Amino acid sequence: MIKFRAKGDNGDIYGLGLSAKNVELLKQGKPIVIDMTDIGVPGRTIMLFYGETEQDIVKELKGYGLIPESADVSKPDPGMVRIFRDLNIGNSGEPGV
Repeated sequence: MIKFRAKGDNGDIYGLGLSAKNVELLKQGKPIVIDMTDIGVPGRTIMLFYGETEQDIVKELKGYGLIPESADVSKPDPGMVRIFRDLNIGNSGEPGV
């Protein structure tokens, strides 16, 4: 995987490039944990997940305890944005590469 930060006309651009191996790990149910400190955003972590459908991804998120089992995700919920923004996820025991 590559991570980068570049200057754009309207501000910073942050990018991730996934290799075929990264995609294969995602398809195996191994999320990729990315420490954004490497590209100048300390204290922020991104987790990438894969699923054939959004429902598959939600099932995986519930399995990791990132959203409650009781969460109704049958329709878009702006509150989900807040849930992910407020997560404090460390990098110990990274399941992916």
